[in-house]
Amino acid sequence: MVAGSKLRRKPTRTAIVVGSLCFCLSLAVVGGVFALILVWLRQASPTLGLVLLWVGPLPLVIVVGWLTLFLMNLFEKTTGTSLRTKSARE
Repeated sequence: MVAGSKLRRKPTRTAIVVGSLCFCLSLAVVGGVFALILVWLRQASPTLGLVLLWVGPLPLVIVVGWLTLFLMNLFEKTTGTSLRTKSARE
């Protein structure tokens, strides 16, 4: 091993599967709610709906990331299974 290089920790298979499922679930929930709000707002106020369409994506990315991590943490607490590698826990 070369001096100064970091040891790369590979994620566990469980972490990959759970993370992917949590990401898809949070994307579906946040995207669905955003789409419903956008459709309703475009009918109520087209100008405000257009503003939401241009400003909305950045907060949505933050909410999707937060919800994904929340769901993964919830999975860990519910099942008692750690999604971290042994070296990452130490």
